[in-house]
Amino acid sequence: MGIISFGEFMQESLYGHTNKERESHILSSSQERQKGYYANPHRVGKQGDFYTSVSVSRFFGGAIAQYILSLLEDSHLTLPLTIVEIGADKGYLLSDIVQFLDALSLNVLPQCQFCTIEPFLTLQEAQHSHFNALKLSQKTTFKIHNHLDMLLDDPSIKQSSLIFVSNELFDSFKCEVITPTQMLCIQREKNQWHGIWNPIPQDIAQKAQDYNISSGVLPFWEDFIAHIATISQSYKIAYFLSFDYGYYDNAFGDARDVRFYASHQVENLDNFLKQNGDFQTLYQKADITYDVNLSLLDRFFKYHHFTRVFQDTQAQILIHKMRLFDLLESFKESMTSEQYIREINKVKTLILTMGERFKGFCYKIDT
Repeated sequence: MGIISFGEFMQESLYGHTNKERESHILSSSQERQKGYYANPHRVGKQGDFYTSVSVSRFFGGAIAQYILSLLEDSHLTLPLTIVEIGADKGYLLSDIVQFLDALSLNVLPQCQFCTIEPFLTLQEAQHSHFNALKLSQKTTFKIHNHLDMLLDDPSIKQSSLIFVSNELFDSFKCEVITPTQMLCIQREKNQWHGIWNPIPQDIAQKAQDYNISSGVLPFWEDFIAHIATISQSYKIAYFLSFDYGYYDNAFGDARDVRFYASHQVENLDNFLKQNGDFQTLYQKADITYDVNLSLLDRFFKYHHFTRVFQDTQAQILIHKMRLFDLLESFKESMTSEQYIREINKVKTLILTMGERFKGFCYKIDT
């Protein structure tokens, strides 16, 4: 069955196709390309493998909606506006943003269109179902695109603003795990897939040198950010807003930062290798993720002509930039006391449990 790099294993396990196919936006209805781990619409939440801020509280999306309205009020964004979520899963975050915009504003929603970028047919169907079930007081438009370039099909983009939103996106990109001289690979045999260390190829060594990474996790983000920049420059104004599990550091993390999630149990790569774990038991059955180095990510955004608007912990951003507690208070009268207490407890999880390790960042493209 042969040897593949850890990055190739991660790509095929999560997405069911190669990184080259993903980057060139080649889509297929073949079973192999629709059975990656991320094609499963039931992986998030109590019955899934892990929780996200979106699954914890709808006020996470509400806070983002309030921030978008503040950008509109201050003319940092203008109408018409396209709001795009990448990595939307079943579409809950975008739906929460839509519903809070509907509740918090008049005549904004009809001048917005909402899009997801979704290659998986299973998730497209889940998003269609969820969007169609929304009860809104104002009309708006939902679109589901197979790939980013479909955002360029709108003839009015030069007069439109654009904001990308995402949650836990960058920790889902393929990465390699390296030392100064070696790279982690997977030896796929009939009875077991086990990790081995092979000499690092020249192209990977050069990339690591360019990124100033001597060992640990080597992520593949730059082509995606370059593509986002190209799309953004076609619009009048463009922002990119995201949250992810990460840290600020000039030196990237080691193999312990790579983790596997299944049924709310977590195993780090370092321990898995020490136990001679079978990677076939994880293939398309577990989430594979790692801590995001926001210093490196910041470098890529700035290289592609983005200006950073803010970068901070999720707690600080939700409290101060997005005024989450003011938002919750504004809905107090429409809730019973029991509902309000439940929402407060969910918000506490966003702030206290997830608020420090998760970071948020926002960039504006210099068009």
